[in-house]
Amino acid sequence: MVILIASDQSKIRRGLADRLRECTGHRILTAGSVAEMESTAMAEGALDLLLFSPVFSAAGKECRVRLRERYPGVQTIALEEGMSLDQSLQLVLPWLRGDGTGPAAAGPAEAVPEDAGSLGDYDLKNLLRATERTLTWKAVQRSVQREVALEQLRPELAADPEVSREFRRMVRARALVSHPAIAAVYEAQEEENTIFYTRELVRGKSLTEWAAESAQFSQEALLQMLLTAGEAFQWMKDHQIPHDPVLPAHLYLGPNGTPRVANTAQPGARGAEECRQTMAALASACLQLSGPRSPQTRELWHVLGLMKAQGPHAVQTWKHLIRESRAALQRLAEAHSSLLPESRDRILARRRLRLRQAGLALLALLLVSASWAGWSWWQLRTRAKVRDVADTVFIPAGEFLFRDGKKLILPAFDIDRYEVTMAEYSAFLDALPHGEPNRYDHPDQPPAKTGHQPRDWAEMAAAARAAGTWKGHPITLNAPVFNVDWWDAWAYARWKGRRLPTEDEWEKAARGPDGYLWPWGNDPDPKRANTGADYSDQPSGGGRIDGFTWWCDVDAMPGDVSSYGVFGMAGNVAEWTDTLVPDPDLPDVQVPVFRGGAFHHTVPVPLNAPPWLAKGALYAQPFLGFRTVSRRTAP
Repeated sequence: MVILIASDQSKIRRGLADRLRECTGHRILTAGSVAEMESTAMAEGALDLLLFSPVFSAAGKECRVRLRERYPGVQTIALEEGMSLDQSLQLVLPWLRGDGTGPAAAGPAEAVPEDAGSLGDYDLKNLLRATERTLTWKAVQRSVQREVALEQLRPELAADPEVSREFRRMVRARALVSHPAIAAVYEAQEEENTIFYTRELVRGKSLTEWAAESAQFSQEALLQMLLTAGEAFQWMKDHQIPHDPVLPAHLYLGPNGTPRVANTAQPGARGAEECRQTMAALASACLQLSGPRSPQTRELWHVLGLMKAQGPHAVQTWKHLIRESRAALQRLAEAHSSLLPESRDRILARRRLRLRQAGLALLALLLVSASWAGWSWWQLRTRAKVRDVADTVFIPAGEFLFRDGKKLILPAFDIDRYEVTMAEYSAFLDALPHGEPNRYDHPDQPPAKTGHQPRDWAEMAAAARAAGTWKGHPITLNAPVFNVDWWDAWAYARWKGRRLPTEDEWEKAARGPDGYLWPWGNDPDPKRANTGADYSDQPSGGGRIDGFTWWCDVDAMPGDVSSYGVFGMAGNVAEWTDTLVPDPDLPDVQVPVFRGGAFHHTVPVPLNAPPWLAKGALYAQPFLGFRTVSRRTAP
């Protein structure tokens, strides 16, 4: 067999060639450019298998067409971007040995029977692949008229006890797999000098094959593929079924985008655990199949960026991949539904509801008009008083649960017991030195940002000082500051001699030593936190569950407190952190993370949920505030 390796990376090119010569004995050729790839293959006079790196995907397409015309039986494998030498080898070997994990190069022509015939209840239609050990057929089971893939141990090897024993072990391992996304094993049979098993005939092509054809899929299809792969291999992990290292060649997409996963169970397999290299290779394959960066690929590029990233926020486990893919699909579904026109019945129902609400509001106004003035005076006097909430909580050093159960260790630190208030932030603005307003700026703050006064600050601050309303919603100086961007929060923390918490620190302070899903425990009680379970855009339309429509004072929800004594981490406003991750649209650009529930979230957000990613450090919203931390060594 003649194999040509075309790669612009000399280390991969030479290393893969040496390893294939050692373990296969085939004739191995190499090329470092498209021109060399074509000239080498044409001069050789034979070519059975072409391996090419991503650089050759588009640039070498016409060359591959000419090579297929010259050598009709040639097969191709697209090597994935960022793959190590070992991963590249693991991608190629299944094609050569035909172990059911991907299309394999055809074996010697004289070893393939000319007459397909039948085996037991199966009529053999055509040969799908042939290797030195197996023949894989497309077959039809006569009794039920079902198309299957039939993998047969070559008759000349069936008499070898060791080879047949290994084949049976592989079949038994794959028969244990019963996940709806993974190709199922139907049955195994043995006749004289014949050992075979049948499995589901997977429709479509693998990610590797689609990439070789320069195909493209929607971000929904690729996110569903990643979600399906995560669920399938997490199932195998949960059931302790060893399998070959996961490669793009193991993931299939049908013509309509339906995802399927190859059955790669293998007794005694090594490298079955997910790792950064696995996620990076899958991300690279999906990048080849997606469109360019745009609003139409934003969610996909965000997930792929996390798969290729490093650090505690990188996707390195199947559980994390499941959560990120599912969250991205949910965001897409919500965005799509928000653009759908309302039906006529729904519009009429909304109008009737508004009329009823208006009538009830008028009646209520008449009933309370006599006592309104006195009650308003008492409320103003009570709410206008600024309370001292400048307290901190000590978080001891040690291990804690992060996200989906990953155990991290952090040193001790202090964190604000409450979110930074309007009064505290107002003091910061007043303290900024005249003529030097940028004294506490972050070193990378853009020059165009010349101060730290939030949008609409004059109106917000005046309403807070009067314990009045802003945009119809009650606000006091004890409410959390909002409309602050990341640069503002960072500067305030520096002015206080503190800093923003990292995402790890924020989550530890919120989940407590027991790793709760909500600060108070594992019960998502909407009455404990100021969340959007009763949210409304209208001031009078919400607050029926937790008592508030938008913000509340930072100490107004005593039930929203963690085991360490930190308040407001499940609701009120979300909070900036000091953690930066790759931007979904521009993976080379870092954007800040914010965490926690807020008054507009329809349910209490679990503390192990994926982080919220800002559109940039200048992002500022009415539902986003912050708190600060500092390190110390003893309580």
